[in-house]
Amino acid sequence: ECALPETYQTWFQLTNLHIYLLLVRFRALPPDQAKIYSQELVNHFFIDAESRMRDRFGVQTSRLVKGYMRDMHMQHRGSVLGLDEGLVGGDHRLAQAIWRNVWGAGWGTVAGVKRKLEGVDRNAEGEKDDPEGEPELARDLASFDPELEKRTATSPYARAAATRRAEEMANKFKQSVSPPTSTDAATFDSLPEMTFPIHLLRVTKFIRRETNRLAELSDDEIRMGIVQNRGGGRDQSGMAKRRSEEAAYATRSIASFGKI
Repeated sequence: ECALPETYQTWFQLTNLHIYLLLVRFRALPPDQAKIYSQELVNHFFIDAESRMRDRFGVQTSRLVKGYMRDMHMQHRGSVLGLDEGLVGGDHRLAQAIWRNVWGAGWGTVAGVKRKLEGVDRNAEGEKDDPEGEPELARDLASFDPELEKRTATSPYARAAATRRAEEMANKFKQSVSPPTSTDAATFDSLPEMTFPIHLLRVTKFIRRETNRLAELSDDEIRMGIVQNRGGGRDQSGMAKRRSEEAAYATRSIASFGKI
């Protein structure tokens, strides 16, 4: 919906938003627990980040992976600072931080890490220190390899992505054979930059809403990983009802971001 490219950078920044929301909530835990939970979450995030970079986006050159991981760590720290400033500085500051990190200060022009072409960065002796040519942008392998899902050596991440990609392409084909409901809809689909302010506003509200919702959950719920309201039984107050509504909305929002 946001017209972002299916690149590693997009995956990293969207996931980083959710990591940030949890880090903010962890700060409210007792200091010793806050430090442990925050550090372990970041550790697992970057373990996952390296795994996806190699398996799902095809970046295998060790020198590239190390350099990109260092860059991602700096991006993560910078985004935390920017989003923190946005939370206390008003929605315009928060929107600016989101625009810089998720959209790369552009409209759907976020690039990402690059991978070397097969036969260029490797030879019989191993990796070349001075590879020939320019590396290509590392896009989601599931977006252009229809056979990815069937390969036995493919990572679970890539297989799941390939399955989702096939379903999305099938849905797009069904929609393409039906005429648009209005000229406006067709215009917005063909010019995603026109909808950029709308999507930026949605993401800004999403972060505000999730920050408040997580703050209402108890420390025990956070420690146990129960971050969605279960509903019924224990509290029928207005706050519980509002929490349930916010949780349902957040679930739909997370599902939309989860496409990549």
